[in-house]
Amino acid sequence: MTRITVTRPPLLNSRIARDNLLPNGIDSQPERSELDSVFSAIDKLRDIWDGLSAVRSANNPLKTPQAQALEYKVAFEKAAKVATGEVRRAADALMSAREKAQHDALGRAGLKATFTNKAALQGVLRTMSKAKRDETLMTAIASGDHEVMAAIHDAHPLLIGDTTVPLATLIQQFVEQQAPDEAAKVSKINAALEHLELTYQQFSRSADKLRDKQAEVDGEAGSRAAKEAEAKLGLALQDTAPLALEPTT
Repeated sequence: MTRITVTRPPLLNSRIARDNLLPNGIDSQPERSELDSVFSAIDKLRDIWDGLSAVRSANNPLKTPQAQALEYKVAFEKAAKVATGEVRRAADALMSAREKAQHDALGRAGLKATFTNKAALQGVLRTMSKAKRDETLMTAIASGDHEVMAAIHDAHPLLIGDTTVPLATLIQQFVEQQAPDEAAKVSKINAALEHLELTYQQFSRSADKLRDKQAEVDGEAGSRAAKEAEAKLGLALQDTAPLALEPTT
């Protein structure tokens, strides 16, 4: 099997994740439990990668390079499923926490309240010129006008009119101003999701590089040929009638 030198990816180290995501120590947001799921997943990916590397480096003199390549392929496919499951569980925990944080942020910013004049405000904004609409919304952000901002929250652009800055961005600016702690938590969770995704990508690419794909192809072809030969021999043996013994006198 072709010797391949691949070093462990740098992100397969939960210490790096801790330093990036917990710069202020264990009390920083989001809740430690959500981030712990990320750290655990990264440590699991590291252990899986180390195991795959050991399998790839093993040199069994009793097995052909093709056989060893196929063994690594089987180990790689099994490990990939486990790794994907670990990452998915951590990502699910983070996305659940993000959904709650986003809900809390919108509530703190006053955008979850129901205003009876919402449709009327949308109509007023729609009749304005683009320049005037931009000015009105920027003023609403600066002054903390919950009613105006609630009118554009989750509203289709056709109900409001064209704006220079996308409505979603305007809402984000307002939330960051009105609910800074909750917005910071959402940002931290997004950073954790991004770090987890980058780590998983490094793991997948690196583990795949350890494969000897040509040896896998050759091994699979050889295995098929051997099975066909065995089948042919088996058929030939079945068709052979037993020799009759000469009668004794």
